[in-house]
Amino acid sequence: MKMIRINRTSKVLVFGFMATAVLSSNPSLASVPGKSCPKVGATMTISGHHYLCVKKTGKMIWKSVSKVQTTQEAAPTPTKQVTPPTPVVSCSSTQLNAADQYIANRNDLIDLYSLQLSSDNNAMRQAAASGNYLSSTLWNQSVLRDQSNIASANSQINSVRQFIQGNCTDESLIAGL
Repeated sequence: MKMIRINRTSKVLVFGFMATAVLSSNPSLASVPGKSCPKVGATMTISGHHYLCVKKTGKMIWKSVSKVQTTQEAAPTPTKQVTPPTPVVSCSSTQLNAADQYIANRNDLIDLYSLQLSSDNNAMRQAAASGNYLSSTLWNQSVLRDQSNIASANSQINSVRQFIQGNCTDESLIAGL
């Protein structure tokens, strides 16, 4: 089998030919106004400009037709801001007492979870100190669950407080929440 050697000039010519072929096959890469185009009537858009292939002095060339109006350049359409009226709720003392009772119940749950958390923490430390890492891991999971329960109860309390304070009109009734 005979090996063909290609000199540097041949390589440059081949590379130049390949680059020309690639650029001419993709009009968006090489086409600008005045450059040759493939077919009269062909259109393309590059960087927001429309181009049309026209025949001029016996040659087919790209001619700039117009600039595409982008959404940023489009004239803004006036919009009327309509804010819905905020609902005014007159909370009864019964509703506020129910909210207060709910918050008290959640605080009781937080106290219970806190006691359980303390107990689980102690059990976890004892298991770790004795080298029982499996038991220590299980107690750690209980600690994480207790912490999650406390966070959830606090979140529920805050939600009730925010709702009452944001929706009830009688400030004297909600001052204690």
